[in-house]
Amino acid sequence: MPDLTINSGALSASFRPDLGGRLTRLTHRDYGDVIVPLTDVDFDPLNWPKAGAFPLFPFHGRLADASFEHGGRCLQLQPNPNRGTDAMHGPAHRRPWDVLKSTSDETVLTLNYKADPEWPFEFRAVQRFRICGSRMDIEFELTNQAGTAVPAGLGWHPYFISFLDNPIRCNATMRRKSSASTDPKDSWERRPLPVEPLSSYPFTEHLSDWSETSIASGRGKVEITRHEGFPFVVIHRTPNYTCVEPVSHEAGALGLPELAREGAGLATLRPLSTAIGRISISVNSNQSH
Repeated sequence: MPDLTINSGALSASFRPDLGGRLTRLTHRDYGDVIVPLTDVDFDPLNWPKAGAFPLFPFHGRLADASFEHGGRCLQLQPNPNRGTDAMHGPAHRRPWDVLKSTSDETVLTLNYKADPEWPFEFRAVQRFRICGSRMDIEFELTNQAGTAVPAGLGWHPYFISFLDNPIRCNATMRRKSSASTDPKDSWERRPLPVEPLSSYPFTEHLSDWSETSIASGRGKVEITRHEGFPFVVIHRTPNYTCVEPVSHEAGALGLPELAREGAGLATLRPLSTAIGRISISVNSNQSH
């Protein structure tokens, strides 16, 4: 299947709906590639390449022993064999998505998920991408179609091109200091103000109460802005890429006792209710005229 491409002004984005609704490339006319291009399209869906961007429905992060509580029962999911006995990042990026709408500057992808061993509840997911000039607006929706209230989260997992000498800033006011806990006060601390650039060494940070993250380089600046939902962001820095993952809940929240999940951001969604998250990516090139 060929890439589905949209563009407007300086920005161009390509997608492979059949490969888990992935963004495969995001390029700016003057800045160049923004996201690590996904070129290996024959990958194992359970061992995905560190490239492109993929949706995180209906949970993100690692789920210990691939099991969680629901309605007083322990539900067992099919684990990811590359993560031992754990599940990770939900199954939506391992399913083919449908194209609901496609124009020159906008595409809308949908997934009607049917219950299976990787997730026992039905849901409908939507990804909307629209480009205007040097900005791409992105909206995510998850609608519970299970007929009963279920835990439901959403997020996005992009791989931005960056190197260790590229300053990364995030205006989040809270930082997680330990793993998800039944009492959020035990695991979170307030970041000192003014907020300094994040470490120039490889790291993974779990942050909250944020509205903007930026990656600067000699080519210019990429800004990820939160507009609705997504109170948490996971930033994972490596020598050659940085993941800036806007998410609706803490990593590990699904594995907490049911009554503790809300405090970690993981909603219990009523039948036919919808969770929404909106972000934008803006690219400012030093070469733009």
